[in-house]
Amino acid sequence: MSSSSQWPPLFSIVTPLLNGVEHVPGYVQSLLRQACGDWEAIIVDDGSVDGGRELLAHLTAQDNRFRFFSNGNPKSIRGPYQARNIGLEMANGRYVCFLDIDDRWFPGKLSAQQEIILRTPSVDLLYSAYFRARCGCLCKAKVRTTLPLLSPKILILFANPVPMLTSCVRRSLISQIRFEAAHHEDYIFWREVLGRISLSNVSICQDPLAVYAVSSTSLSGNKLKVIFWIWGCYRTFGYSLAIATLAIVLRGILQCLVVMNDALIRPLDISSNVK
Repeated sequence: MSSSSQWPPLFSIVTPLLNGVEHVPGYVQSLLRQACGDWEAIIVDDGSVDGGRELLAHLTAQDNRFRFFSNGNPKSIRGPYQARNIGLEMANGRYVCFLDIDDRWFPGKLSAQQEIILRTPSVDLLYSAYFRARCGCLCKAKVRTTLPLLSPKILILFANPVPMLTSCVRRSLISQIRFEAAHHEDYIFWREVLGRISLSNVSICQDPLAVYAVSSTSLSGNKLKVIFWIWGCYRTFGYSLAIATLAIVLRGILQCLVVMNDALIRPLDISSNVK
């Protein structure tokens, strides 16, 4: 497929790639099925050894919207922070989105956000609800929504309300913001973003626009480690021991509310369109 978008594109999609060759065909189809074609995909190879990059290059050889880069820099910790930063440096779109190789977008994800951008040109940050599903098992999934009574500017003080896979942020706004070498670097990133924008320029869609692949072997699979990582984020923010402890408690309460709010749904078909 040839590019059908204008240049520069409306959206730049940043994807770190560290193996995951089995997810490559689904990832490619997830993008090719987008109703909005005004995008570029920036894939940053983060040290793959399973042939994932080669397969991606083969499947997308006729579509110049897919661009490939490599990260050869040494890392201080595991994680996609360097690959995402390279993606941000190479992005050309007015807005930047993030899609990991094992996650999926519904065909209407970009078009839904494009409509909001056209309707509200001042919007700086967009994100939506999404489905959570165990890898390889989409027969049961839960929808993760944002609790409607809590402002993201309040939530970000003790938890990250912005899902990476549905986020869409104005590129000029993050020109000086990069992901840090820290666990839960996305939380630190979005806290800085939300600190720079007005709440009136944030758009939250409660319709699920994506499917997040939950894996027990992921970096965040160990709940005890997650608590320590979040604690580290709080200390990075300059919280005192007392405030950090209070934030941990509030985050735990919020997590319980979010899980209670999750809805068990019928079997998924991620190729189906959503509004």
